[in-house]
Amino acid sequence: MKYAIDLSERQSQRALNHALQSHAQVVMELTGESNAMTGQFVLGDESILAISLTRPVSPATGGLVGRYVDVQVFADQRYFFTSYVIEDDGGLVEPNQIAIRRPQTIQVLQRRRFWRARVAPSSTVSLSWKSNGAVEERCATLLNLSAEGLACRAPRADVDGLCVGDAVDLRFEIPDGPAPFELTGVVCNKTPGVDATIILGLQFRVSPAHDEATAAQNTLKAWLYQRDSAAVGPEVGV
Repeated sequence: MKYAIDLSERQSQRALNHALQSHAQVVMELTGESNAMTGQFVLGDESILAISLTRPVSPATGGLVGRYVDVQVFADQRYFFTSYVIEDDGGLVEPNQIAIRRPQTIQVLQRRRFWRARVAPSSTVSLSWKSNGAVEERCATLLNLSAEGLACRAPRADVDGLCVGDAVDLRFEIPDGPAPFELTGVVCNKTPGVDATIILGLQFRVSPAHDEATAAQNTLKAWLYQRDSAAVGPEVGV
């Protein structure tokens, strides 16, 4: 079950600032159309949000000026707002980027199963996997976390060898949370990031027969629910 919460202007701008700082993933759809444009926030100011596109669009971005777009942002939580494409007169936008008007307020979208934690910018996750018989170990920046999985960002050179479907051993801590978590995840998606990085989406893979992993996931679920339910306001839609 999905629902949306209207954020105040102050909450909205704080969420957008966090999304900009973390180069959050963005999915945009032209209002009335089903073709999606995907990308990442690269920069912004009080009136403009600039998005680096990771999927080509047609027509060219210049031909989209004035068109309305429905925008979903995947940061510490999932946000939604409607905006429109603008022409960049300040020289902020580069080729294959698009500028949209920064909204005053946005909504946060949630699903009951997917409570997400806001993680500190310094939060990291340790990745370990087997490659050609050898064990590879890397460290990535933890972007967001739910009871079902996580997203992290790492240098492209560190994780370029990982493929969708690969199993990865994960170890991470959460601010003010229980002891470190050790779980196995499966790579669900790889999204090119800025500055030669890759954003990995991983879904936890927990077998009912694996008591320690099951207990760890249940502890994570309980902590996320307790933390986020205290911050949830009135529902405005289902």
